[in-house]
Amino acid sequence: MTFSSDQYAFLSQTIYEPLDVGSKLRSDTREFRVRYISPLSSTNYRGMVVQDVATGQLVVVNKGTDPTNVHDLIADLGMGMMGAPTQWPEAARTMRWALDYAEQNHIPKGHISITGHSLGGALAQLQASLPEAAGIRAETFNAYGAEAMAAALGRTQPLDVDSARTRVVNHRMFHDPVSKFAGHIGSDKFYMDQSDYPRHKEGSLFPIGEAVSTAAAHGIGNFWDKERNEPGAVFAHSYMLDLQHRPLDDLPPGVPLDLSAPWNILGEQQRAPVSPHGVGHLGDETRALYSALQERVPDAGPKRLMQFTAACHENGITAGNLDRVYLNEEAMTIEFHGKSWLAVPTVIDLKKPSPEPEHSVRQIQQVDQQQQAIDQYIAQTAQLGRQGPTR
Repeated sequence: MTFSSDQYAFLSQTIYEPLDVGSKLRSDTREFRVRYISPLSSTNYRGMVVQDVATGQLVVVNKGTDPTNVHDLIADLGMGMMGAPTQWPEAARTMRWALDYAEQNHIPKGHISITGHSLGGALAQLQASLPEAAGIRAETFNAYGAEAMAAALGRTQPLDVDSARTRVVNHRMFHDPVSKFAGHIGSDKFYMDQSDYPRHKEGSLFPIGEAVSTAAAHGIGNFWDKERNEPGAVFAHSYMLDLQHRPLDDLPPGVPLDLSAPWNILGEQQRAPVSPHGVGHLGDETRALYSALQERVPDAGPKRLMQFTAACHENGITAGNLDRVYLNEEAMTIEFHGKSWLAVPTVIDLKKPSPEPEHSVRQIQQVDQQQQAIDQYIAQTAQLGRQGPTR
């Protein structure tokens, strides 16, 4: 038995505020009483346990970080790598306090849940992995992924990560880099707000724009409007879930990208051969990218695949960091994203005919030549620096 996601967002936002044990917290629809607040800590951990006044259900809430600019995001990533292991003992004690309180007051485990934002979301994933938390659900917001942390902690204490995967939902803004930085425990649900959606058009994606977007994307304010005390706009309408802009990843291999759309929007109306003309002229890394794109977009023709490969290669997307792929049927565009911070989202207009493979190969070679020239310049500069000034 759990609450709606927006109520967890309310609690994940409220824990950033001054609180006292026994005080009441009022959202737009519910009222909670604070039962426990963790002691002041040198690790900066803060957790609380609240009880819904109407139902008696308990929620364990973990405080995270809420940066407002790109520089703070970088600091947040560093804290994510170091902070969770140091804060974990206190987070585990907060979870066990809730379990003890539930047992003493005859509250079933099914009436306990967990939440948190940012680093607090990572701790929530770990709390759900405790063996004694079996059956308890968690919802996180822009969490730092805790999968690697759980693997490290699991060497010294028992954690049931496999069970937790089925009980944790991670709400993530599409451009949030913190939640993208590490693997998550649980399933992911992505969101995009109205102001960000128009940027996803050909020619409108720029690294500077992405940096501004990432800073805004991480805050808990995306999910809960503190000033109005109501759910964030993405809960009312997430443009990530728009029917005209849906993910392709869930389709089984070999199924057309959209059964209602003609296959030829992706190029030729036949499947791409394993070795189309032009691939033999590419390097190993670029051939690997071509193969990765062919696997992710199996209905694309050879010309389109070469076009996709050239565009992704130019924008820093590789076989190793290729992440999400989206088809916008209404605009007839396809969009590629990489996991690397250096990877720029790439949008291709499918209304335009795909270029000949030779053109795409030349585009790839030009990018490689430019990179080689940069590498040579850096090497020459370093060599001159080692030689010192000439007399």
